[in-house]
Amino acid sequence: APDCYSVYQTALNNGAETVMPPSNQFYGDRSAGLKGPDGNFWWIATRIEDLSHDELVKRHHEQKERGKDV
Repeated sequence: APDCYSVYQTALNNGAETVMPPSNQFYGDRSAGLKGPDGNFWWIATRIEDLSHDELVKRHHEQKERGKDV
């Protein structure tokens, strides 16, 4: 299956613009945002970690403590 980074690169090679480069998220996904040549916005993601509920809550609180948007 395609992953976020390869889909992102393919989109850029076909005229899309970066809205958000691929980056790992606290909730276990790698995600990216693109704007296509037709003006549509696309958000793509690949699951890179399966997290327990407790780990997800812990990471969410850590993000908030660092002052990052969640």
